[in-house]
Amino acid sequence: IEEMDSSIGEPMNEECKAVICISAAAHQEGENIYKTLMQYTDQRDQNGDPLNTNLFEVVLFLNRPELIKDASGDLVPSTPDDTAAEAERFKNEHPEIKVRIVDKVVSGTRPKMGVISKYPADVALLRSLQRRNSADIALIMNDADMDNTSKRYVSSILTQFDKKPDIDGV
Repeated sequence: IEEMDSSIGEPMNEECKAVICISAAAHQEGENIYKTLMQYTDQRDQNGDPLNTNLFEVVLFLNRPELIKDASGDLVPSTPDDTAAEAERFKNEHPEIKVRIVDKVVSGTRPKMGVISKYPADVALLRSLQRRNSADIALIMNDADMDNTSKRYVSSILTQFDKKPDIDGV
């Protein structure tokens, strides 16, 4: 986790209140990841005004299994598709959205979803703990192929935590 965090190179913003954790299969999400990340470019607060992008960041966990089955059923090394390139393209075109990319080749043929979800969450928590204020953050777990996300998606989650600071999840 520390190695993944150090690969990011930028600390978490002190204002950050939410981290969107996305696990993306780096050998098969190339057609989806750019569209998914676009969902965060026009987030609005509860009044309909543009949401301060310092309030959230995206931890994009690019992962792929070490081995996959080919068409004949033989195990062969997996190879990345253009998921990473599409994520980098998004970062270059939308620097206002803080996308933190980490990657890992996972041993075996099919990583368990719990493990794949845990990595970006652990990176987000470590990043938060390294801040001066180390305030609580909301962990938002999303898929790499999301579609039709509300423009108030992030702010509605933050509003729930602000209204009820004693809750652990929404």
